[in-house]
Amino acid sequence: MDHVQRVHGLSQRRACGLIGMDVSSYRYRPRRSDDSALRERLRALAGLRRRFGYRRLGWLLEREGAKVNLKKVYRLYREEGLAVKRRRGRRRAIGARAPIVVPQELNQRWSLDFVSDQLANGRRFRLLNVIDDFNSECLASVPDFSLSGLRVIRELEAIIAHRGKPAMIVSDNGTELTSNAVLRWAADDSAGRCGMLGGLTSRRPEGEPAMPLRWEISHSQKLVHIVAEGPVTLKDMEAHFDAIVVADAMPYAKLFDASDVQPIYDDHDVLMMGARLSAYTATLEAGPLAVVAKTDAARAAFARFVNMSPSKRPAMLFDTEAEARAWLAGQAKS
Repeated sequence: MDHVQRVHGLSQRRACGLIGMDVSSYRYRPRRSDDSALRERLRALAGLRRRFGYRRLGWLLEREGAKVNLKKVYRLYREEGLAVKRRRGRRRAIGARAPIVVPQELNQRWSLDFVSDQLANGRRFRLLNVIDDFNSECLASVPDFSLSGLRVIRELEAIIAHRGKPAMIVSDNGTELTSNAVLRWAADDSAGRCGMLGGLTSRRPEGEPAMPLRWEISHSQKLVHIVAEGPVTLKDMEAHFDAIVVADAMPYAKLFDASDVQPIYDDHDVLMMGARLSAYTATLEAGPLAVVAKTDAARAAFARFVNMSPSKRPAMLFDTEAEARAWLAGQAKS
């Protein structure tokens, strides 16, 4: 536009008419709102949830009542340098791998793994996680500044004492899990030990992000504070953290009216919560539970939840929300 005016000696209005542009469009200057408060809150949430991307951070802002577009969240997320660092993939062995059998019941297979982080003073600590692969239940999260092979054995013995012996334990090839003490413990058939296989923790057939979820927990500032206080506090807070992780693991979940006896979960919610559906419903008051599932995957997830749920609450599967609400109304009257 400036070139046309300068070369041909035309007025601004005349030049806009010849080019076919509205004068108001040419004179418009964008005026962005002050996003300082939103930026500050976004940085605070990213500090609390270090492994969260812009989508989940945007969901947290929406849950707090902020009216902000996801594209704007992404722009501020990039400008503030909050992008999550991607981990490089490991080198894979050449050749075909035999598929891992999907566990069909509790105590069929446990997974052991370590995650680590450091306190504000720079001191490193580690977290031993024991996961039941059937329902992704965290059987133990043991934090300490040093975790030897003998300590791993003691923790496993304590879990087996009240949970029962698993058919198999899989782990990576870390030094704590391949020490002579652990190998002797796993091979002690006279004591009825379970089989222990190494180098398998990264091969989770169902895609359940059990270990990454524990990694997110270990990176929260609250857990760092708890580890500094002692492992007993962590055990007391385990159920609280599970509820937080489940709530954060299902973005965009829509709970229905509070007048229902229990919330109705749609197809997307069931798939997002997966095996952790029982952990979330355990935080709700006892009562009937209606689930609307329209795909085979969601129906399978619901059947899995019913089989492993410790409570005996009435639970039904429906194809439509209207059927689910009618059933809940009948349960409320009875």
